[in-house]
Amino acid sequence: MKKFFIAFLSLILSLQAITAFAAENTVEITTQDNTKIKIKQLNKDSYNITIDDVESRVDIKRDSDEITTNVFELNSGTKYYFIRNIKENTIYSSLTNKTVSLIDDLDLNDSYLNDSLITGFPELDSLQNSNNVLRTPIGTTRFIGTHYVSTEKIAAAVGIGSGVAPIAIFVLSYFGLFGAVITVMVKALRDAGLVTAGVLLLNYKYVVFDHYQTYSRIRHGETIRYTWIDGYRNVRFI
Repeated sequence: MKKFFIAFLSLILSLQAITAFAAENTVEITTQDNTKIKIKQLNKDSYNITIDDVESRVDIKRDSDEITTNVFELNSGTKYYFIRNIKENTIYSSLTNKTVSLIDDLDLNDSYLNDSLITGFPELDSLQNSNNVLRTPIGTTRFIGTHYVSTEKIAAAVGIGSGVAPIAIFVLSYFGLFGAVITVMVKALRDAGLVTAGVLLLNYKYVVFDHYQTYSRIRHGETIRYTWIDGYRNVRFI
């Protein structure tokens, strides 16, 4: 019997999506095994991630062809990085000195996986695809799509002994995401008991999560702006 684990998490907005950035945004959550997770956004592309008492500094560097995610673990002094090459459609990991493809690795013959990609949002109505500012109520949610990556790619990039922080950071680097969504990924891994990439690879084939947007009103000083804010939820392992 195939295993299937899904974590339905509360709405956590991706901090990277908020243009009107306020310094040191912080998100804190506790997992089912009482692991405390905290992410503090220091500026647009820098974060401190703390899992229990283990703290990591993450800095993201962007240019036209690459997105480099540099990680420094303050407790151990360990440094590693991921380079997402937009032109070549690959991502390199210094942890294993391997480059993996960003090309779709979905097995279309795997009906079990395809079923998991059909995600229903009962709260959505005819407004979900509306771009009309006058008709779109604040709080309207629209489904954007589903992200997935094979556990084989994850293990190849971070090594089977790597823990939840490198796994989560790699998955988000793979998709070019960051912000508070890191807490969603780490919490899901810990709640499922997936403490290393080897355990993840042994039990599941894919990591899957959903991308949605919520129509929001953002105030920055005297300026009020209406925009769609990205968010991520329903992390699942199949």
